[in-house]
Amino acid sequence: MIIPLLDANVPQGQYEQEGIALGSKCIFKNISPEDALSKDHEVIVVTDKYLPVFHQIRAKHKIIWLMEPASVLPQIYQSAVQLAAQATLVFSHAKDLLDAIPNGCYC
Repeated sequence: MIIPLLDANVPQGQYEQEGIALGSKCIFKNISPEDALSKDHEVIVVTDKYLPVFHQIRAKHKIIWLMEPASVLPQIYQSAVQLAAQATLVFSHAKDLLDAIPNGCYC
């Protein structure tokens, strides 16, 4: 299963190549912002820096994945709380955030 990933930090193709090398059944494939905003997707994982365009992303299921700690990007955590109701899931390692939203998952 290929899962579209909208992420500004990971080099294009890195997660995909690693997933294939590991024989993973689920592989993240980086997509461009243009792809996320112009094409319909079943699911898209949206990371930290793309939360400002979350409402414009065209997907039936949007998953937020917060990779950076709140000390690095505090405004992103505030955005995630505000967007949580419109997200299918929110992945984070911040327990306080996960306690504040019903659809949070530790990762």
